[in-house]
Amino acid sequence: MPDPINDQDARRLVEAHLAHMKVDWEPVIVEVREFPVGWVFFYDSKVHQETNSVSDALAGNAPILVDRSDGTLHMTGTAQPIQKYVDQYLAGK
Repeated sequence: MPDPINDQDARRLVEAHLAHMKVDWEPVIVEVREFPVGWVFFYDSKVHQETNSVSDALAGNAPILVDRSDGTLHMTGTAQPIQKYVDQYLAGK
């Protein structure tokens, strides 16, 4: 079993994942929430963060959960509160 990871490792994993996405906007992490299972990273486009214009907003940018026990990344969703996605992940684990 892999060693648990820390929050800096989790951030690096998410940044690497975002950097490899095939998108024409620059992704930036805008919020991180810690849960017993790990961290949830919320991201947006850099342009939207700078302009706050609705026309620059992303759609479907579901937060990414990083499991602290093994560093795996899991997409969540946008329709429910984040706790529901964390609970669903834990139920399926």
